[in-house]
Amino acid sequence: GDERPGMKQLFEVGSDRLGRGPVSFAWSPNGQFIATASCQLRLLVHDRKGNLHDEIQIPGRAAPGQCAAVQLAWDRRSEKLALLTAGSKPGIGDAVVVYKVRQREAMRLENVQMAKELTHIAWDPQGHVLSVGTAKGNLLLYDTRISKTMSIMGKHTKGITCGAWSADGRLALGGDDKQITVSLGNGDTEFQLAVKDKPKELQFAPEASSGGSLAATKRLNQISATLLGGLSSIYLYRLGEFGEDPTDIRNPAELRFDPYYGKIKSHHWAGAGYLVVCFDSGQCVLCRMEGGEMEQELCNLQPFTGAAAMAMKTAFCADIGRLAVFSGPTVKMIDVSNGDLTENTGDTLEFSVNCEVTCLGWSMEGQVLTVATSDGELYTFLASLPNLCRAFGDRCAYLTSLLEVTVADVSLNKLRVVAIDQEPVFLALGHQHVAAGMNNQAWFYRVGPPEEGLEYPPERVNQREYMGSVDEVSMNDTLAAVRSEGRVNVHVIEHNDDPTESMDFQLPAADITSVAMTRDFLVYGTASGNIVYYYLPGRTAVSEYRHEVEGLECGIVKVYPNQLGTRCAFIGFDGVAMVYNPVSNQSYPMPEVGSTVQAILWDVHDPNTVVVATGAEFQVYTFADVTINGSMVEAVGSHPQMPGAFPVLFSLGKVTCQVAGGKIHTELLSTHAPLVDPERPTNGDRGRDRFVAALNMNRLQDAWEVAAQMQMPEMWEQLAHRAMTHMEIEFAIRVYRFVGDASMVMSLERLEHIEDKDMLAGNILILFERDDCYDMAQELFLRSGRPQAALEMRKDLKHWEEALELAKTADPSQLDDICREYAGVLESRGEHDAALELYERAVKYPDQSDKELARGNAGIARCLLHLGDVRRGKIIALDSGSEQLCRECADICEKLQQHEDAAQLYERGGEYEKAAAIYIDTKLFHLARPIMQKVSTPKLHARYARAKENEGKLKEAADAYELARDFDSVVRLQLEHLGDPDKAFALVRMSRSVDGALMCAKWCKGEGDAAAAIEFLLIGRMVDEAFQLARE
Repeated sequence: GDERPGMKQLFEVGSDRLGRGPVSFAWSPNGQFIATASCQLRLLVHDRKGNLHDEIQIPGRAAPGQCAAVQLAWDRRSEKLALLTAGSKPGIGDAVVVYKVRQREAMRLENVQMAKELTHIAWDPQGHVLSVGTAKGNLLLYDTRISKTMSIMGKHTKGITCGAWSADGRLALGGDDKQITVSLGNGDTEFQLAVKDKPKELQFAPEASSGGSLAATKRLNQISATLLGGLSSIYLYRLGEFGEDPTDIRNPAELRFDPYYGKIKSHHWAGAGYLVVCFDSGQCVLCRMEGGEMEQELCNLQPFTGAAAMAMKTAFCADIGRLAVFSGPTVKMIDVSNGDLTENTGDTLEFSVNCEVTCLGWSMEGQVLTVATSDGELYTFLASLPNLCRAFGDRCAYLTSLLEVTVADVSLNKLRVVAIDQEPVFLALGHQHVAAGMNNQAWFYRVGPPEEGLEYPPERVNQREYMGSVDEVSMNDTLAAVRSEGRVNVHVIEHNDDPTESMDFQLPAADITSVAMTRDFLVYGTASGNIVYYYLPGRTAVSEYRHEVEGLECGIVKVYPNQLGTRCAFIGFDGVAMVYNPVSNQSYPMPEVGSTVQAILWDVHDPNTVVVATGAEFQVYTFADVTINGSMVEAVGSHPQMPGAFPVLFSLGKVTCQVAGGKIHTELLSTHAPLVDPERPTNGDRGRDRFVAALNMNRLQDAWEVAAQMQMPEMWEQLAHRAMTHMEIEFAIRVYRFVGDASMVMSLERLEHIEDKDMLAGNILILFERDDCYDMAQELFLRSGRPQAALEMRKDLKHWEEALELAKTADPSQLDDICREYAGVLESRGEHDAALELYERAVKYPDQSDKELARGNAGIARCLLHLGDVRRGKIIALDSGSEQLCRECADICEKLQQHEDAAQLYERGGEYEKAAAIYIDTKLFHLARPIMQKVSTPKLHARYARAKENEGKLKEAADAYELARDFDSVVRLQLEHLGDPDKAFALVRMSRSVDGALMCAKWCKGEGDAAAAIEFLLIGRMVDEAFQLARE
């Protein structure tokens, strides 16, 4: 086991301890312990430095050339190790031992049904339940909290061969019965999926969002003629969320590979978007995945060929994006990054020729590599430099060898190497200095401010020792803040500026968890949930924010102020990322950030744009200080994060990361790519992308340039909407003026003078003309102390119910008015009860004019009538002295068949005809008589006359007939009954009525007055008869 040039050996455990034979091991997830099994019946547990922690006996019989453990599995919390002990058949165990590492206790699981022949063990994501599969296809679930085992018989009809738990607590198992089962945590089967062959390997893809898709590799049966000879496939099943039954679960996506590659040996997910597949031909293929489908094969590499390839095994470290392939005594390292596979020949390991590597694994996020061999040896190396990288402005500093820090200026594309005095554990970068150190010591080196462009060689300017071990250092241009054991000390960086260290001072808080500096401020977070802005020139705290979750204090994990300190992102102990605005002393949540936040970076040149790295993707947000919804953090978009890449710097849309092997890699985020496109496209899809990107980033001028070229109505609409929601009134006016919307221009111009943000936002919301916007506007008006504005809005919109509520507090003097208006609306809807109540309320308010009271009383009268209280309603109407009201009430009474009341009201309302008609219809002639003189409609007079004639009151009848201009009837009555022929003659002479004239002629003939008879015959156009009479 000779040391490699690229790797420093940390410790080894030799065959004197392990015995000669194959060795298997497993690191605890937290990197604190390594458990090692060999051909001897004992398990050794070492700590991370190689010191023996414990040694336990393994039950069973020792067999030469066979490792005593078939499988080792740590729980996620690194508290318990499960061990499947080897039985007589290869690959099948006969007992399970659970070992608690802190208590140094080992316990064998006893269970009758367990019998022998155990094939697979795995811990659930919480680390409470251990699943055990058997060669008969049964499943056992051992709950460590209650020390009980539950047996699920017949989960598979043949042996269980492989399995995996998903992050949401589902157990997938593959069996020799060519089935994959997906079970809930309690053992109930959720899905059972038939597959073409025996599953060999199951994994859940790291897709936090989609509930995980499950990848299964098959050994395909080459005998069958229907299969393309030796083709290898990976099947992807998408499970969906709990309780879903996705339609495509039964027909998985099949990733087919060229038969030339051979059969699949293993596959590894390299982050959410990449899959590495290794074949028995020695080929390793990297594929990009998109939505459960293979988008493309990016590249391939063949580290081994021939027999070595057939024996090849693989291991993958997602933290550093590194794949180890080993066969025989050789281990080769392949870096998986930037969509590429590169063999890192400097890190190849060669062991003694007559042994082979049996097991390989990483710890400490890829910093430590352990290799076990078949001749009983276990080697542990420092595989990669600690990921130390810090940024300030456009520069970042990172470790390039154990005694060398490189400072890179990404804006100038320049590097400067700084030789340091000791292997560092921490690094810091300030405006013009680098700090490095370990334990309680720090060294400070001057590299010069950005304007010097790294031209001058660095020099050491200070070395300091502190009281406790240093956890974090932050610097600005002259000062360093050093966090140690919850305390922060601030001192001048350069020794010459303060040789006596008299300017040192300590911050008052004793539970500080994170510290960061800007030019003028020191920002720190505490375990009790405070974020404090400390003004350095004045040595005083200027703002303090208390972070609470559901009313309880919640500590701060880390603070991330932007370059100027005007905004500060932070992560709380609850894992939630927020943005704090020290000016308003408010914090705002970042929407849809996953639970794992690796880092938060502000754009060096854009104080409102921030990126959150989750390990799987970069999520970009912009902080909008002024919107109609108040200040808020708006999601812009996301960009896949390379596995193993740790982001340190965000500048002009480019993220600089430290990648596997400690190198620096800068990539442009897709959210910003259209904006930095050198051609500034303004048409086609690229123009559209640029428009969307500019809009999302609130760069309205950039969006305008595209919209002005492309002239698409929806673009102007979106641009105007964004300008209005972000209260850029002038810009919105510009857009609406450009598209010729005069009414919007005028509406917005009326708002330009409004200073109060809430007032302005409320007025903008009204222009959107949506109910939810009106509610928000009301809230804003009230918040700005202008309830009057809210009341006016509700009145303009005729939202009387809301107006009534508002008027109670905003302006009680308007209550009568609103009650009346609202009552009127209810009355028109037929809700007379409610309307009556409001009218009655309206008349009780003081200081009303007679006119207003009259309107209220009129409403009361109408509603009483509608509700059947005719007596009261009629009295109010008659007392009101309002003809209009009397008419309205009469109409209601008439509809209610209250005829006499209706007629009375009509009469009082001056509608004499309607009154008379009702009196006549109801034979109330005595009531009709006084008003008949005021009636001008002949028909009514005629009806009245006929009624009077029938009654025998012929004189009245004659008068009425005359008013009705029914002269014939008057003539008839005068001649036949009333004995006034002169009146009859006069009427006929005036009206020249034919019928009347003939009646008169007939009467004259009877009376012997021939001359008169002749006259009337002539009027009646009976010329012949008149001539005859004259002759006689």
